[in-house]
Amino acid sequence: MGMMSPPIWRYQNIILILYNKDMTIQPKISSRLVMLSIIAGLLIGDLVSFNLCRIWPIVIATTVCCIIVAKLLQDKWIILVSIAAITLIFSVLYSIHQNSYWRPDDQVKNQTQIIGIVNERPALTDKQQLVLLVKNQTDHYKVLVNLPRYPEYQYGDKLTVAGRLEEPIIFPDFNYQNYLKGRQIYLVINRVNKIENAGFTGSKFKKILYNIAGKFESALNRSLPEPEASFAAGLLLGSKRGLPESLVKSMQTTGTSHLVAISGYNITIIASVLVLLFLPFGRKLGFVLVTLIIISFVLLTGASASVVRGGIMALLILLAKVIDRRANQTNVLLLAASMIAVFNPLQMIYDTGYQLSFAAFAGLIYLGPIFNKLLSKQQKLPEIVRGTLGETLSAQVFTLPILLFSVGKFSLIAPIPNILILPLVPLAMLLSLITGLFGLLSNMAGTVFGYIAWLFLTYPIRIIDEFAKIPLASYDLKKGNLVLALVLYLIICVITLRFAKVLKNVKTN
Repeated sequence: MGMMSPPIWRYQNIILILYNKDMTIQPKISSRLVMLSIIAGLLIGDLVSFNLCRIWPIVIATTVCCIIVAKLLQDKWIILVSIAAITLIFSVLYSIHQNSYWRPDDQVKNQTQIIGIVNERPALTDKQQLVLLVKNQTDHYKVLVNLPRYPEYQYGDKLTVAGRLEEPIIFPDFNYQNYLKGRQIYLVINRVNKIENAGFTGSKFKKILYNIAGKFESALNRSLPEPEASFAAGLLLGSKRGLPESLVKSMQTTGTSHLVAISGYNITIIASVLVLLFLPFGRKLGFVLVTLIIISFVLLTGASASVVRGGIMALLILLAKVIDRRANQTNVLLLAASMIAVFNPLQMIYDTGYQLSFAAFAGLIYLGPIFNKLLSKQQKLPEIVRGTLGETLSAQVFTLPILLFSVGKFSLIAPIPNILILPLVPLAMLLSLITGLFGLLSNMAGTVFGYIAWLFLTYPIRIIDEFAKIPLASYDLKKGNLVLALVLYLIICVITLRFAKVLKNVKTN
């Protein structure tokens, strides 16, 4: 008797993995297990190190055994576990290879001169930070170069830099080495003896996007005073370069730093506006146009983990609307997490932004309905207040262990300023966008719209500053306590599952 085709082999394309035919939110166990295997394998690959040449026989033997066992037993669950095991093994191998690919050899540190291309948009403050990609027949790595503010260099410039290559410093209160490792950077040059520019050799498309972003920021700076101009750039582009240090600390104290970190929330707002604009073109053509714009927007903002995650989330949700399917949020979350981690597995361990991004979204998925149910009884509160409070609390609870581990700071008043600010964020983004666009055409037009935008930008800044002055607005403790973080997540998961079960029973009854 031939082996019957189990459900996991009937997927025709990725649409059937993400969405159900009956438009209901039912978990697809097979796709979740495979995506979890990818994530787990990439994570294990970050933590271990093997000689890939020596373990290939073991890998091949294990893979063959999984296939033989699945074929002999002819059980769909055995087949599913076998697929997950094979996926896990190859994900570990891929992670080890990817991480070693960017890690420079020890002899590289002895070099006194490198030739590389500026791989990202330069970070400008009172100085200039460049990420150089060194790529030739024998070397392939990134170097962070610290330079004076002038002369300025641009993305794509091919530079010859003479200076001492060294490992990043580990500060007492911040592991700068791990932070850069999350960006696949292992070496820095802090003192440049000589630098020569051979001209542009990068991607013309990326250069155009970066130039547009730079001109747009300049238009905002001409049309708005500070810190409103920098705050507007943060809302639209995720740029924090011009924000005063005092405002940055106030945002950390009040739990509002997410406002200037482009995420799914910001991109969903942008996507919703674009859908309305392109609705006359039809559903499919409109989706294609919105997709192209969102991809360009992701590249424009530097394609950080939170931006890519937000873009993927927005596109998958839009895709669900196009094909008349209801998105399974858990599967979308896992797919986004695995897709982003594939490009840089080290993000999962060393990129706090990556961790916070997915933890916040997980909080909205699993804790959001619970808080909404509890707050629905408070009829005296306006619906928008209840919704904002539920979202804020959900995200804060799930990100709390990560914040305590990585930052050691937790805002005790975050729900209040978020409730007062978040409802006006879409309008502030829209007016900032209009101000920047008109500012590109005319300084006078930008200034006129800037006066209107200023009202909606200065309001959240004032709220943040005033609430940051409240005594005991945030709680500080020693960071890096992994045991505390894991215990907190265990408690949160148990409580979440308990409340979810209670709500399910209530609905059933």
